[in-house]
Amino acid sequence: EAPRWIFLAALVYAPWAYGSTREWAVTGLSILIGVVMMLWMVGCLLRRAWPQVPPVLAIATILLAAQGWFLVGNAKFDYDPATLEFNELNPLLPWAPGSLHRSLSLKNMTQLSAMLFSLCFVCETARQAVWRKRLLLTLALTGVSLVLLGLTQRLTNATAIFWGPEEMGQSFFATYRYHSNAGAF
Repeated sequence: EAPRWIFLAALVYAPWAYGSTREWAVTGLSILIGVVMMLWMVGCLLRRAWPQVPPVLAIATILLAAQGWFLVGNAKFDYDPATLEFNELNPLLPWAPGSLHRSLSLKNMTQLSAMLFSLCFVCETARQAVWRKRLLLTLALTGVSLVLLGLTQRLTNATAIFWGPEEMGQSFFATYRYHSNAGAF
């Protein structure tokens, strides 16, 4: 059950850590999801069972991840911030498509893979009624807590998140820089 509890913690962490928009917050979320993934896979190995993911989702996830990782592995260029120019690379298959910015694509594919993994993990977790209720309750309580923080900030005319040092502008809400992002959550 450990990966499921850690995933619930990640659901609370993600929006409260500045909406996981800061580099440190993304790194923290990636670490949490990585721990969940490792524990889930170890649990599957110990049970000697495949993850219970719908076949269409499993195939789509594998194909999407394979395509993205191929593009990263077959990168044509990488950007060098020191010289402000793109350096040509030797791709595995020069005639095939590849990324134009290997290091950024690697970072993005790592995050996309974590999201795809999370989708598969939630599908398996939601198969059990008790965990489905826990997932929904965690999402609802986290959302309500963000709304309460945002409304408190509006009522007090706060210029930023109460504990944050940075100016957030006029359109921030709760822990998000832009109110629409909070609304989307």
